[in-house]
Amino acid sequence: MVTLLDGVKHPYEDGEAIILNNIEGMASKEDPKKSINGTIHKVKVINSKSFLIGNTTGYEKYVRNGTAKNIKTPVIVKFPTFKELLATAQEKLPI
Repeated sequence: MVTLLDGVKHPYEDGEAIILNNIEGMASKEDPKKSINGTIHKVKVINSKSFLIGNTTGYEKYVRNGTAKNIKTPVIVKFPTFKELLATAQEKLPI
């Protein structure tokens, strides 16, 4: 769980993606040369001062500091063509 300093509120909503940086501690248990810094996580909001970022058991203990920045992830939306819509509509129209 990520908890912010007193008097600070986060702007995140459930499902948003954030990238973590400037965190002291939290080196990878498998590769100490790597850390949680620069990793992307989906947010699960607890309240205006706290949120979850998923499973962090693969990292050492948090020491202090850190920033979280909202990142935009692309969403692909696919629509049928106008021709496909017309064909579907004609099939559903009563005769």
